[in-house]
Amino acid sequence: NIESGSSNTAASGKVIISSGSGAASSGVISLQTGAAAASGEIFIKSGESNSGSAGNIALSAGAGGQAGGSVSISGGSSTLGDGGGVTLKSGSSSGAKNSGSVLIAAGSAVVNTGGSVQLITGSSQSLSSGALGVNTGDAVESGGINIHSGSSTGAVSGGVQVTSGSSIGASGTI
Repeated sequence: NIESGSSNTAASGKVIISSGSGAASSGVISLQTGAAAASGEIFIKSGESNSGSAGNIALSAGAGGQAGGSVSISGGSSTLGDGGGVTLKSGSSSGAKNSGSVLIAAGSAVVNTGGSVQLITGSSQSLSSGALGVNTGDAVESGGINIHSGSSTGAVSGGVQVTSGSSIGASGTI
């Protein structure tokens, strides 16, 4: 166990794990469990709060002179069973407040093109590909769905295109 000291009146201590700096590249930090018939789990969780705000968790790649680092979150593959899933979910609220939001956004660019956001389901060589659902939750007054292309200040604004896939048999409908 690696843990900081507790405090009854002030903030508890910090735990800092960092690799060394280098002229070529800095050191690597690897966090992994051992291999086994059923490997262990890794939990990253901020502390809870009884009266104030709970702590945040930030996963971010470093900035770079040539290119910024990437962040990759993926579920594990499987040769016999189902592959692992990835869940992005905001927190619920049991009081009179709103639940948290989920924001997926690409980065902006000053000179070149801004980043893209793609939602793609998995392919299959024998059965159907995965479905993609966009829906709002049930409520007394449910939320709307907006599909909007960006405005343009000098050239042509983006279009909105909805197409069904082609098929040797019957193609999909819209």
